[in-house]
Amino acid sequence: CFAIVLSNQGVAFAEFLESENFNMTFEDKKVIELGAGTGLVGIALSFLGADVTLTDLPDIISYTEENVLMNTMNDNTPLCRYTPQVRPLTWGQDLAEYPRNNPRYDYVIGMECVYIEPVFNDLIATIKHLSSEDTVILIGYHVRIKAREEKFRKLFFDNFNV
Repeated sequence: CFAIVLSNQGVAFAEFLESENFNMTFEDKKVIELGAGTGLVGIALSFLGADVTLTDLPDIISYTEENVLMNTMNDNTPLCRYTPQVRPLTWGQDLAEYPRNNPRYDYVIGMECVYIEPVFNDLIATIKHLSSEDTVILIGYHVRIKAREEKFRKLFFDNFNV
């Protein structure tokens, strides 16, 4: 038995995207989502006109792909401007499969991907590899263990202009 649970951050972010208070545009922007899980955020971004690549671990990605297809296609007809791409990515590995700045991502997004401390350095290395000076990085997570999340926050602030 296998299940993927929607994270509160993913649901909240998807709702925020469609709210009047959100002032970023994703239309025609290149977006990569890390740890996409069900693909909710990437699917929402696709409907907002973004060119999205959703990524997750190799043993999870088939579930992401199935959900993306079910929600962005109708009888093999795309419902979005860009057909979302779904690709495996293990943080800190497989980076050669994602050539630096080709494509250049306008946004790197990760919702609820800060919960396993041993992979923090790999997550940061992956974000650095996928981003450029102009990339906007959006990371959302629920604080469960404050000391752990503070370690990630420090690592993030040490590596990026915030």
